[in-house]
Amino acid sequence: MKKLYLTVMLIILSLLTNLSCSETTIDSLLKILNHEKGIPRADILNMLSREYLQSNPVKSIRLAEEALAIARTEKNQLLIEDSMNNIASGYYFLSDYENALKWYDNSLDASLGSDNTSNIARAYNNLGLVFNKLNFPDKALEYYLMSLDLEEKQQNGQGIAMSLCNLGNFHYQRGSLEKALEYFQQSLAIQEQLSLDEGLADVLNNIGIVYDELKKYDIALEYYLRSLELEKKLGNQNGIATTANNIGLVYQNLNIIDEAKNYLELSLDITTEIGEKYGIANTKMNLGNLYLKMNELDQAQELIYTGLELAKFIKAPDLIMTGYELLAEFYAAKKDFQ
Repeated sequence: MKKLYLTVMLIILSLLTNLSCSETTIDSLLKILNHEKGIPRADILNMLSREYLQSNPVKSIRLAEEALAIARTEKNQLLIEDSMNNIASGYYFLSDYENALKWYDNSLDASLGSDNTSNIARAYNNLGLVFNKLNFPDKALEYYLMSLDLEEKQQNGQGIAMSLCNLGNFHYQRGSLEKALEYFQQSLAIQEQLSLDEGLADVLNNIGIVYDELKKYDIALEYYLRSLELEKKLGNQNGIATTANNIGLVYQNLNIIDEAKNYLELSLDITTEIGEKYGIANTKMNLGNLYLKMNELDQAQELIYTGLELAKFIKAPDLIMTGYELLAEFYAAKKDFQ
């Protein structure tokens, strides 16, 4: 039993953007913010919201909420749509999928009202991600395909690559490895052509997962390490945690236990620091599984139980299932050692 960690492609802006959190960028924006009012202030608040999204989702939400209040006062439709999307994305990174669903739906309604095709495609993609997390596969696939259709009509290379990657995730999660790899490779080709480092890091991680499932661990590790190098270059803490988790699992499969433990603990430290609850629950269970294999049952029990409780709290059905399967393994191991 193991839980690999796919990277999903959340569309924050309809334009190209680097989502890595830069202290220099944040400091510069904060200095400007103090001198701005009205629409310019709302613009900067939304920029800050996106900068904080992965490192501090709670702060990201608060900034976007202030931007939304200004946008409504100024009756600026584009700012309203962007602010709602940023609020939803903050909740997504907190694994609060019900609130994410509500705000992405609000963003979609606003975009449909203004007939903003780029933002409609963005909302379709992001709603697909939430429905996938909530285990509504038919709805997820419907929204992914609607997003891809609009992105292709606009000839938006980045949007197409993101939609293809998420479709790859969808098929991977349902056991269609060849179809998943096909989508990931298509996405990879576009990311490389457009030199989109963040998207490239994501899809490299996901290709690594497919090879991991195919038990081609050396190839998987090669893709994971390429992904990790890019995530570190970007300063993307969420991405580092994701890939570190997967590298840890490869080393576990290769029976290199110390390296497995080091990478899984790195992933847990980062997800705990940034408050990414899905990642915390996921990595705790993976560490618990590792301790099971090491016959260190007390540590295994604590990690599995706390991971399962958090999975229940965030209503993540895939992790809940994993938790109960690991508990069954734990009790079987405990019985063997009594």
